[in-house]
Amino acid sequence: GLHIDLLGEPHVVRVGATSDPLDLPARPDIVMIGAKAHDVGPMVNATTLDPRLVFSVQNGVGKDDVLVERFGRDRVVGCVSMVGGTLHRPGHAAYTFTGLTYLGDVAGSSPGGAAEIAALIDATGVLGAEVRDDIESVVWSKAVLACGAMG
Repeated sequence: GLHIDLLGEPHVVRVGATSDPLDLPARPDIVMIGAKAHDVGPMVNATTLDPRLVFSVQNGVGKDDVLVERFGRDRVVGCVSMVGGTLHRPGHAAYTFTGLTYLGDVAGSSPGGAAEIAALIDATGVLGAEVRDDIESVVWSKAVLACGAMG
């Protein structure tokens, strides 16, 4: 399982996760991508994945464009996560900052995907999610915040 220190308390969580997308079934229901932005294009283009919904939690504007190009606009959910963590080693991470994850249906996508994913996140009882009609505004707001924080 995945070992997570949640604000100082250790937890072990069983998750269906992989670092190799070729290990996934051809038609996963929902795919969450948590890779560096420059790795996403090559990663998704090297697979035959055909998910019902897909979203990316990495920072940056334009990140959803890669997903739209590969999977089609109707399957992509916009996402901005305001949480923080530290990777101690593969399979062991610490959750260090408790913010919300914002989700929104991107323009032209099938409505309801953001609400469905937000409900799954909320069901963890640890993380919180909020659906926003203006997800692009949230993406840009975080980008501006990151520029100010990182220089």
